[in-house]
Amino acid sequence: MAVGHAGGLGPDEVERSFCWSPQGKPSSCDCSAGRTRALCYLTLKQYKEAVQDCTEALRLDPKNVKALYRRAQALKELKDYKSSIADIKSLLTTEPKNTAALRLLQELNRA
Repeated sequence: MAVGHAGGLGPDEVERSFCWSPQGKPSSCDCSAGRTRALCYLTLKQYKEAVQDCTEALRLDPKNVKALYRRAQALKELKDYKSSIADIKSLLTTEPKNTAALRLLQELNRA
């Protein structure tokens, strides 16, 4: 088991923690695991993978604040500022006083 990311789990271990229904479809815990794995990818500077995981989490829950924030962080690092700002603005419609999102938006506006 990889140590040091997301409660001691690396991306491979988090991926194996995804939950699937008997019909082979992702269950509600799939969204949480994707967000956690995205955090691992951010820590490892694997930004494209983080974007992919957050996009999948947002497909299951379009207003997921953590997935929006983490995808915005990854997009910023990939220099896709327009998409990053769009994610932060979407997050702020749900949580207008989210200080981390407001701070990231300020950084993006200076970029």
